[in-house]
Amino acid sequence: MGLSTIDVCVISSYPPVSCGVAEYCHNLLEHLRKIINLKVVLYPIEPQNFSYKEQVGFRIKKEKEVSYKTAGEKIAKSNCKLVILQHQFLLYGKEGCFTRCLLEPINKPILAIIHTVPVEPTLKEREAILAIREKASLSVVMIHHAHKLLLTHYDFPPEKVEVIFHPFPFLPKLDNQKAKKKLGLPTDFTVLTTFGLLRREKGIEDVIEALAELREEKVLYLIVGGVHPAHLSKEGDRYLKDLREKAKKLGVEDRIKWCTQYIEEKDLGLYLSATDFYIAPYLSTQQVSSGTLTYALGMGKIVISTPFPFAKEMLGEGRGVLVNYHSPKEIAQNVKRLMYNKKERERMEKEIVRFSKSIAWPKAAEKFKDLILKIL
Repeated sequence: MGLSTIDVCVISSYPPVSCGVAEYCHNLLEHLRKIINLKVVLYPIEPQNFSYKEQVGFRIKKEKEVSYKTAGEKIAKSNCKLVILQHQFLLYGKEGCFTRCLLEPINKPILAIIHTVPVEPTLKEREAILAIREKASLSVVMIHHAHKLLLTHYDFPPEKVEVIFHPFPFLPKLDNQKAKKKLGLPTDFTVLTTFGLLRREKGIEDVIEALAELREEKVLYLIVGGVHPAHLSKEGDRYLKDLREKAKKLGVEDRIKWCTQYIEEKDLGLYLSATDFYIAPYLSTQQVSSGTLTYALGMGKIVISTPFPFAKEMLGEGRGVLVNYHSPKEIAQNVKRLMYNKKERERMEKEIVRFSKSIAWPKAAEKFKDLILKIL
């Protein structure tokens, strides 16, 4: 089985679409191909027609229910031996409402990778997760907390759920000072960074307030990433304007460096190399994955984060710092404490490097390979 070619249908957003799920899916396929023979047919979920490197089976038009149903029917008639489904609610209509109509016609083994598992789902969200429970041969989640939720809140059979931590890719790493110079940042400043698509749940306003608490320190905040497409469709760039207005009101606009476009993975290494502390101030208490946090750990960076479930597992055992939700003062206090405590920074960085080796993409791909062969 390991040597023969496996025909796979992949349902996901996919580059050049700019989102974390698309990057995740791309990395998964690239690393799997190094260790297993795959023939991939892509069923991309897209807002418009894009060009893809992969063979396309059918383009799923986002927000059009009939398109999801048609995709499911085409997959059922295809020659594929396995379906890989990347599931995040926003990709499948409002609150995942098109998940069931997509899955219902499919009569193939399904490996579902579930990016979001809510503790208190809406009726539509619950229906989407239950549709996966009914149709998927195996589901993968990214933390043990999400595994427990699927078993206790959604009645998944234990043998049908696996945990594979969100992997990180190997990004080019530069010397911290050289990276700062390359980006035009002052080398004598401590650089805080948050990257990823901007959305209100990101909590960036709390870090801007923390900057006001750090007014006397040499601290710069790097905000990297464009506005999330879901926000753009609903309110345009209102959130970005609100953030800029807050910074101006607090008098810290000169302490923020904005890079408000989507940064491709290959360029993230430069920004993270220039980073001293990565800040993950998410407001959601139900966040069960964060590729950005994982990328920061993969680059050996100390992370200061709110205690959402994913962060609690990834930053446990002294690998990072957790602060309460909506706590700019706590963010500021911990930034200042770490700035002046080299011994603690070195201890934490040592733990981060040790842990990050276990969650790199090559390791994750081996686990996915084993699951695929198990399903087949």
